[in-house]
Amino acid sequence: MTALEKAMHAPRALGALVGVIDIGSNSVRLVVFEDGVRSPDYVFNEKVICGLGRGMAETGRLNPAAKPAALSALRRFVALARRMEVGELLVIGTAALREADDGPAFRDELSDALGVTVRVVTGREEARLAAEGVLFGWPAAEGVVADLGGASLELAAVKGGKVGAVASVSAGHLGLTEADAPLTRRALLSLGAAAAPFREQAGRLILVGGAWRALAKAEMARAGYPFHVLQGYEMTPAQAEEACDWAISESVANVKKIAGVSASRVGALVGGARALKRLLADLSPKSVDISAFGVREGVLYERMGERLRKQEPLIAAATAMEARHARKPGFGEELFGWMRPILGGLTADRMRLAEAVCLLHDVNWRAHPDFRVTACFGTVSRANLGGVGHRGRLFLGAALMHRYKGSLQPHEAAAVARLGDDARRDAEIVGRAARLGAMVSGSAPGTLAHCALRLDGARLILSFAPEAADFSGERVKRRLDALADVMKLESVLVG
Repeated sequence: MTALEKAMHAPRALGALVGVIDIGSNSVRLVVFEDGVRSPDYVFNEKVICGLGRGMAETGRLNPAAKPAALSALRRFVALARRMEVGELLVIGTAALREADDGPAFRDELSDALGVTVRVVTGREEARLAAEGVLFGWPAAEGVVADLGGASLELAAVKGGKVGAVASVSAGHLGLTEADAPLTRRALLSLGAAAAPFREQAGRLILVGGAWRALAKAEMARAGYPFHVLQGYEMTPAQAEEACDWAISESVANVKKIAGVSASRVGALVGGARALKRLLADLSPKSVDISAFGVREGVLYERMGERLRKQEPLIAAATAMEARHARKPGFGEELFGWMRPILGGLTADRMRLAEAVCLLHDVNWRAHPDFRVTACFGTVSRANLGGVGHRGRLFLGAALMHRYKGSLQPHEAAAVARLGDDARRDAEIVGRAARLGAMVSGSAPGTLAHCALRLDGARLILSFAPEAADFSGERVKRRLDALADVMKLESVLVG
């Protein structure tokens, strides 16, 4: 292997890292992120179900059987973070540690044993952090964020990139597992009272928490939804209520099978369904969305500087992916500038998606040509891309399909078919323009500045400056014709 080949295949050196440990009422989790970037990669993610808050509603104390398991998991997480050279480790405790009579004592025990500071957040802080976690991945989010944990539920209004009113109530899924239990009835009443002030702001209800993610995953399977990405999954209120009714009435075995959860997690899913039914009744939202981001991402967002927060997360993520994986990082911006003159009819959101397509157009170049389309679609559907919902991801996938010559897999094609004709046409224009620009220039920066692409009435014109005339050719003309055809224009090659 040559020195160049070794460099190309060498693992990417990680930059600074930041870790977040979340000590919840049901689980304990460590997530390690890249630090100092707007759309960080998830370097490590591990969860242990401990159940610290199980039984707390009856006893007022932490589950004694869960304490050793929690301490053991936390010892491992702290040791891992240190071995991974995490620069800053942020440890937070939520409802169980703040509400249990013995919560403060256990927090001190953990701090002493682990040599870390455990920050126990208030209910209002937890609500804010959950909402900021949603903004971390979706800055334009508007509506009411609901974060369901094991021992509490938090609500927060979001609009214009800011968090508004917040509330917290002791109504977690651990206390909602038995339909007619007095604790369940009391928790639902408390939840309803907390939700009432948010009704006018809840046109969109944005759900955070593992129980609701599991419920959404089950609903995707039941509905035959072809695009299995939880972030940005949207349901109508009727669909959400039907999912809740199914989870509550279905057998444990079927819930376990369809939702893909362990038997021990079925109770959390059922409790989550009861909580959601109450929220649907009290808030009457027009849509229900799932957020894969929550409190842990909120902790990261909280420590971001304003400059970093204001970056567009989709473009930031796509730029980072281009820098790591493309043959010629920086060409994507040039490609987008080159095709902009023919994209005047796109909406502002689709123009943003077109920019992302240009940045991502070459990140799968190492894939075998026969599988490059599938590799591209997998990148945009599975990658950690913030600032984009399902329709946006599908637009990116459809455009990249046309960037390369190939077909989508049947389930991918079924997902793209959910886009309207107008969106699919715009995606094809963007993809074919990217294919043309990459072919003209070989994705080498500096070339497209001498090869202008423009519209003139009903004509699509590609003109080469004299010093770039050698970049023209028959293959270029064929790709220009293909782009003009989808735009219903006459193609003209000059030079």
